[in-house]
Amino acid sequence: MGEFCEANTCYAYAVDCRNLPVAPPQPGGRGGLSRKAYFQLTFPQLRHCIGIDKLSWTPFPRPRTGFYLVALASAEPLTLWPGTSRETEVLSVHWYRQDADGFWSHKPGKNPPTREDGAGMTIRDPRNCDRGRFTQFHGYFYVPQGGLCVAPVQDFPQKHLPLPQPKFR
Repeated sequence: MGEFCEANTCYAYAVDCRNLPVAPPQPGGRGGLSRKAYFQLTFPQLRHCIGIDKLSWTPFPRPRTGFYLVALASAEPLTLWPGTSRETEVLSVHWYRQDADGFWSHKPGKNPPTREDGAGMTIRDPRNCDRGRFTQFHGYFYVPQGGLCVAPVQDFPQKHLPLPQPKFR
């Protein structure tokens, strides 16, 4: 479990991707998102990338046959990302997944998954738990039972993932 646990992200854990990646999987990697573009995503663009990876957003989590729920939270935008030498405005996110018994778990960093929130309490709903620095809650997504195979973002992707651009008036 050690090498797999350290190499995978909270996103890979949430969508139950069990392939040992050469780099940590992130939303949009499957669609050809570049590493540079990933670190500059806006939240609407991130949601687009999540959709490319075949997760579907829902404002109200209800049981759905053949799917399980994951949840997304983010930190305030100014975050120091690993591998960056200065503080830059990037979207820092964290994922949670609902387990078969209805409770939730998550994978904090290189650590093993846990069912406890930042206060050491069992997670009953990630919307209301102690998420630490991930103070912004963005909702729930459906993932097909059996999980998804997601991919890392790449320095030089073979294909280019077009991102939606902000609309100006």
